[in-house]
Amino acid sequence: MTGVLHPPTLGCRTRILAPPDDVPSLLDGLLARCRPETVHARFRLYRPPDPGYARTVLLPRLQAGVLLGALAGPDLVGLLNLIDCRARTVEIGLLVADPWQRRGVGTALLAHARALRSWHGRRVLAEVDRTNLAVLALLRRHGRRELVHQSGPEMTYRLTW
Repeated sequence: MTGVLHPPTLGCRTRILAPPDDVPSLLDGLLARCRPETVHARFRLYRPPDPGYARTVLLPRLQAGVLLGALAGPDLVGLLNLIDCRARTVEIGLLVADPWQRRGVGTALLAHARALRSWHGRRVLAEVDRTNLAVLALLRRHGRRELVHQSGPEMTYRLTW
């Protein structure tokens, strides 16, 4: 399933990433397009990732589920992952390269994820820092959300699709 981002002038497409895609190289490129603060906010890293971090640490975790990518030509500019974490529960994660934020990339990826019927009927959890107003607004626009846990600045929402 492939979707076109709107407005179409962005020239991006969303699709599932799988072989023969070179996911490690795509992920390396995405991380390179993000400020350290952005990477920290998504992966809770307190320093820039070491070379190879994407391949050795992130990739095995991310590939445990479904990866949806937003590509501008050959470049990965956004990534949404869905991971089965326990019975009938899925965790969702989102990372958009800094130059592409607030341009509809996260919206398109989340809409694509909602269109994948295999996730319907499951409990979908999203963990968000309470200061990340853009992601909180994005979640609010895409279905019902319920706060199920809060610890310090981290809030966990259950999404209803």
